[in-house]
Amino acid sequence: MKYIGMPIIFFAALVFLFFRFLLEEKNRKAAFEKKLSELWGKVPFGYQAGKGDAGKRTGRYLKIFDGRFRIDEITWEELDMAEVFSRMDYTMSQMGAEYLYETLHCPAENKKEAEKWEETVSYFSTDVKARIKVQMLLAAIGKNTGKSNGKSTGERNGERTSFHSPVKEYLADLLYLAAVVMAMYDTGAGLCALALLIVYQILSYFRERAKILPFLKDIARALRLMTCLEKLERELQPEICSMVENALSVNLHDCIKKLEILKRHSFWVLQCG
Repeated sequence: MKYIGMPIIFFAALVFLFFRFLLEEKNRKAAFEKKLSELWGKVPFGYQAGKGDAGKRTGRYLKIFDGRFRIDEITWEELDMAEVFSRMDYTMSQMGAEYLYETLHCPAENKKEAEKWEETVSYFSTDVKARIKVQMLLAAIGKNTGKSNGKSTGERNGERTSFHSPVKEYLADLLYLAAVVMAMYDTGAGLCALALLIVYQILSYFRERAKILPFLKDIARALRLMTCLEKLERELQPEICSMVENALSVNLHDCIKKLEILKRHSFWVLQCG
């Protein structure tokens, strides 16, 4: 009878941990939402005057406005636009930061285009709930915050990497069988062979993983962006979606449908981002 209570205690502990996690997650979101509200219109997260290095490592040469007038890099440096970018960077995602960086390189070319920006700014300045909701959704995409000199998503576009032939891995798998047979006749030698094979495959895994990890992170970020797009279309007011569609000349629902195939079996990729 004394063992009957163990499953009950174990189950009660799981329930307690589950509800504690939900409470902590709720408190975390509430704190983040309060922070977004308090910091609106103030200095962006992590901004330090005179240290505009964030602009130097964000979205260089993203080329999302091909064929348009573009501020050249010499003029950009003379105007100290890296500092301007850092002071304006209220974005919640890496892709948002890259878009802002490129937009500052390609300013509005006419009054109609400038009015689109003014309309968006006015809307989110007055509708606090809508603004915070969008910021919360975009924050889930993720943003590079360290002083890494790694390449941005835009710079890595079109880049290729090389991989070794999988023949060695297939041979290593076959050698496991040989090592098991060897262990039947010589236990020490068989176990040593198994240990060597395990060490080889662990080292091989981490070597190849290091090569493709930057690309996996880009894919994972793109998948989170797709999830965010679905939530934006589903949860936000029609006027916000209309503003996005008019600004980009796209249909959000059609974009989501076309990208659905990329989300299949994407769980493991998302764990890499």
